[in-house]
Amino acid sequence: MRALVIGDSYDGFGSEIFALNLIDLLKKHGWDVRYIYFHGSVAGAKEYTQIALKRKEKWIGRFIGLPSIRSDLNRNVKEYDPDLIILNNPYLVPLSIIPVVKKYKTVRVVHDCRCICHSGSCLDDKMQICRGYKFGDCYKCGKYGQRKFSRAHVWLKCHIQKKLNQAYLKGDITSIFPSDWLREYCVPYRINGTTINNYIDTKDLCYLPSLDRKKYVYIGGLSIFKGTKILVMEFDRFSKDKDVELYLAGPQDKDTTALLEEYKENKKIHYMGILSHDKIAEFLADKYCLIMPSLIMDNYPTAVIEGVMGGKLIIGSNRGGIPEMVAGDGLIFDPGVDGDLFSKLELSQTMADDLVEKKISDAYERMKNITEGYYFTALMDVYSKL
Repeated sequence: MRALVIGDSYDGFGSEIFALNLIDLLKKHGWDVRYIYFHGSVAGAKEYTQIALKRKEKWIGRFIGLPSIRSDLNRNVKEYDPDLIILNNPYLVPLSIIPVVKKYKTVRVVHDCRCICHSGSCLDDKMQICRGYKFGDCYKCGKYGQRKFSRAHVWLKCHIQKKLNQAYLKGDITSIFPSDWLREYCVPYRINGTTINNYIDTKDLCYLPSLDRKKYVYIGGLSIFKGTKILVMEFDRFSKDKDVELYLAGPQDKDTTALLEEYKENKKIHYMGILSHDKIAEFLADKYCLIMPSLIMDNYPTAVIEGVMGGKLIIGSNRGGIPEMVAGDGLIFDPGVDGDLFSKLELSQTMADDLVEKKISDAYERMKNITEGYYFTALMDVYSKL
């Protein structure tokens, strides 16, 4: 069997890691796999092809089809002649991709709410859940802008997003969702499909629960959307009278750089830089609790999988698919409620040992069933019905 995976980038986090894991998984089962992408560094392997975008193409490619990109993609697809095409969350040039792939058996792996929400966050400009999401019509969230220019700007982006989804529907492309939350979010917009929880290779992660309630950790992009600001502010307050520490790892934006500079006097908060994937297990080993404080509707964060499989207590926001990942075995807070994260941090210190152990163990027992075999079987079931 020949499979062609099409995604935005070769290197990065989240969906890019998923694409590489998927390629490795298919190869293990004897598939011949190729990967076409449009942005980032050159992979340097014959299985990977970059169709490089010019600067302006990166900006306009989401809104219109680009003849040159469509031509290059069509040539590559014809030469390879795949039995199956997997669209891995492509957002840079989707309208150039859809006309090419609709001639083949194609499945789309949806990783986040950008499939509906033009901003990919379901948040308004005040970092609150937007009215479009609350009222169940994300195509109309542009009505709720405060200024005329803002209102028109958001309306245009919503209109473009609606047209893009109509193109996917015309292409009759089946979707796979990593979480039930994302699948259910998409149903009113006629984007239907199957939930298959993300699988990542966790063989390097040792199940090492710790009741030494000192070290807390966050792994992922550091930005206001990911809740870094509320995490640092609340942990600063939480740590004043306790022997606790917070370790942050991941790429940071300029706002986070300024934030960490502001709180540099707190020697209990540590920024560890960007960790390579082979360092995650060692980094997690002696930690007690992993915190996922996302403000955005995070779909199925890889860091939560790593935390659960590493035997860590999870504190997570109630956004997106995070609550279903821990299903009552984590401490869930509402980032829109002042002090709610602080109260969960306090609770993580006062819970009885046997309750902490049970929460960690139950989350692990459920997550460990998402094996390579489970994932491959579920994928083949979807592919067989195309």
